[in-house]
Amino acid sequence: MGYINKSIIRKKALRGLGRKNTANNKIYQKINVAFQRKKNQLINDFENHPVTQEIRGGPSSANISGTLGGYGNLYTFIGFDGGDPTSAVSAALRSGVRLVRRPIKRRRGKSVLYTFKILYPDATDMRSAAPMPWETGNWVDRIERGISGLGHYIYSRYISSVSRSGGGIQAKGKIRSATYSRMSYLSAIFATFRKGWRL
Repeated sequence: MGYINKSIIRKKALRGLGRKNTANNKIYQKINVAFQRKKNQLINDFENHPVTQEIRGGPSSANISGTLGGYGNLYTFIGFDGGDPTSAVSAALRSGVRLVRRPIKRRRGKSVLYTFKILYPDATDMRSAAPMPWETGNWVDRIERGISGLGHYIYSRYISSVSRSGGGIQAKGKIRSATYSRMSYLSAIFATFRKGWRL
């Protein structure tokens, strides 16, 4: 009858586990460097997008996004009531775009394939970060899907006393023919984020 030295087996198992953890950490660190680079690009793309810049410019901003045909601006058309609405979205991206540390591992012959999961802010997060001021939905989504009422929209720097946003009001009747031009926004930013990974 043979004897098993449990202490030796335990030491070998711990050494093997240590090597495995070291390898996993090295792989994670390499992936995380690429992830942080791409996340910084994503945040930079959001901060410098014409829609973000226009809304951040407040009631006196120009329609640099072109969504309103050059008339007025998104801040007063959407009807924001003070502050910088883009800051909450920026914060949601910074905290919500995350790399999950533990990978999914699959064997392919003698090789092991590591798949890392990236989390994104979901629809609930966006509803909290970017609510439409006077109707349902979130304004980030509506920038892409469309916003009604442009034909009723009046923009003037001299109506701040009667305007919640400080420069825009909605007339009861249609005053002109105008159509909101939809624009790719976060969907395009995330599409860029998913492409061009370099390790």
